[in-house]
Amino acid sequence: MGLGAVVLTAGEATDSAANRYVLHVVPANGGGVDRYVRDICAQRTRDCVLHVVAEQCVFEAVATHRFIPIELDRLLSAAVVQALGRPSLLHVHSTLAPVREVVAKLGAALDVDYVLTLHDIDFAGASADLSAGEREARWIFVRNAGQRIVPGAFIAGMLSTTLGHEITWQLVENGVDTANAGEEFAPELNPPAQFQVAVVGALGPHKGLNFLRDVATSLPPEIRVVIVGYADGQLSPGWLQEDRLWVHGVFEPSELSGIVRRYGSRIALFPNRQPESYCYALSDAWCAGLPALGPASGAIGDRIAQTGAGWTFAPNSSVEAVATQILDCLNHADQRAPGVHYAVANLVSRKAMVDQLNLLYASAMKTLDTSPHLRVLEATAATHLNGQFFRAELQKLSGDFAFAQTQTANANQALQALTREYDGRGAWIATLEKNFAESQVEILRIEAARKNEHAQAEAALQDERAQAEAARVTAHAAHEQYAAKLQRDITDTLAIAHRQEHTIALYEGVLSMVPPFVRRWMLRRAERFTNAKVAR
Repeated sequence: MGLGAVVLTAGEATDSAANRYVLHVVPANGGGVDRYVRDICAQRTRDCVLHVVAEQCVFEAVATHRFIPIELDRLLSAAVVQALGRPSLLHVHSTLAPVREVVAKLGAALDVDYVLTLHDIDFAGASADLSAGEREARWIFVRNAGQRIVPGAFIAGMLSTTLGHEITWQLVENGVDTANAGEEFAPELNPPAQFQVAVVGALGPHKGLNFLRDVATSLPPEIRVVIVGYADGQLSPGWLQEDRLWVHGVFEPSELSGIVRRYGSRIALFPNRQPESYCYALSDAWCAGLPALGPASGAIGDRIAQTGAGWTFAPNSSVEAVATQILDCLNHADQRAPGVHYAVANLVSRKAMVDQLNLLYASAMKTLDTSPHLRVLEATAATHLNGQFFRAELQKLSGDFAFAQTQTANANQALQALTREYDGRGAWIATLEKNFAESQVEILRIEAARKNEHAQAEAALQDERAQAEAARVTAHAAHEQYAAKLQRDITDTLAIAHRQEHTIALYEGVLSMVPPFVRRWMLRRAERFTNAKVAR
């Protein structure tokens, strides 16, 4: 437990401690504090809650789901004090000024002590915006508590560092039931893509929303992130960054295992820039089977280091360094399964948490208590809720509305751009259709001209063929004539040759009877006659 821990045993608690009336005083900011208080009230059915803001508080009878607004200036009236009953103890869950004021007044009026759970680092007053007086007032309030309850070693260390090691504290871890961790989510969930990285819980700037945006942008396009919960500016499901960062919306912790399976998530990322005191979301992520990657500071870093159920990064790590580490973690996610099983097995149950608180209550409770008189209290109730009570919710809703307006304006701009684009496409299509029609006419004209040219060429070819045929016929006739004449000439020539042969033979016969000298004279004369005729 540490140097400052006070060890209690079951023997120090009375048997009736679990049945006594405790009034929980809380700030009106919801979140982990609200979950913690409701887990207590689910088992301690007589307990009630007083939600406090400046100028007004709301009394909640948890068992009967009744809410009664009370103006602070009437809180200590006799009627209200009597109607509140007499709790055995005040369990306080904040050190803020409105809560301190109410606790001081009620403690004196009801003669009741208070125990304090330190849910966050506000008690230390480290913010530069705080005055020295406000910081000292918080420290005094912490010192004067009957018991100081811390959810983990980180807050215990901060308490000792801030107020000294002599101050005592009790370690009571936030209870988480794992019985329904494997419950399947409704089958209608249909993720728009695979989301390998899940961020569990509501996310605002102090939880690292802006840092997460930058990390999601630095990851490869195929690695997407889903916020299982809502983000500042977006409550409903949808893209926070197109195809990069998706918001799932509100969920119940028992549904988480089925949800991350549907999304295909393999690790849980905690982009927190401010140290956490415990972090319910880390427990929920482990119960869903996801190893975690978170900052080494605060309870997240301490719990991951103690269990081995994930990895840590330096609180001042750059966007690029965390994006690179995410890729490495995805490659080795299965190796952290034993650590996740160990972390889940060592979670404190809600019943065990309340049992521990009962031991603490017993040491600080008054012996007598009376239940509140709700009808009397309702008769003194304020006629309306002060706007301050819902100031944080109103601011968040205003932010959501502004975000919705921005998204609507962006959508309208995109729609106008799309309309202009479609109008331009329509004009272009009309131009194309006109050009197509003109092209069709031109094609028909060219086709007609081609057919005409073809017909003319065919006619010219037929004419040429006719002329060629006529020329062929004429040439054939002339050839026939030439052939006939040639035949006649050959016949005549042969006839002449035959006659000449006969004449020559006769001539040769006559010459043979002529004396040789006369024959030679006659032959020379015939030769000269022939040569002279050829020369002519």
